[in-house]
Amino acid sequence: MSAQPLEPQADDALAPIDAINVTPLVDVMLVLLVVFLVTLPPLLQSSPLQLPKADAAAVQQRPHVDLHLSADGAMRWEQAAIDVAELQSRLQTLAQEQPQAQLRIWADAQVPYDRIAQVLAATQRAQFAQLAFVTAPASTGQ
Repeated sequence: MSAQPLEPQADDALAPIDAINVTPLVDVMLVLLVVFLVTLPPLLQSSPLQLPKADAAAVQQRPHVDLHLSADGAMRWEQAAIDVAELQSRLQTLAQEQPQAQLRIWADAQVPYDRIAQVLAATQRAQFAQLAFVTAPASTGQ
């Protein structure tokens, strides 16, 4: 047997590589997986609400914050669960930072009036004046 040199020969440098580097592929797939896992939960956490029906004229758009009140008593400030005390502090902050902002209340038709009264009292204590109730359009066939 003869000893082989450790340096690559000229023929080896021009030979095609028969292995695939999968590290970049795995990196891209992991990034896509993380992006998917981060964006999916907010899309699935919508509050199922049955809005009351009313006829009302469309209003001009202005900066706003959505407050969702579900039939089970849960309260959400832009998808984040909050209680009445935190609602009042957030309203005070919003009133100071954006006085023209509007609070849009998306209340389920089955929400007890007591819960609505708590929200209205919190807005009054926070001296927040811009308030709107969101309703579903009334059916025209009745």
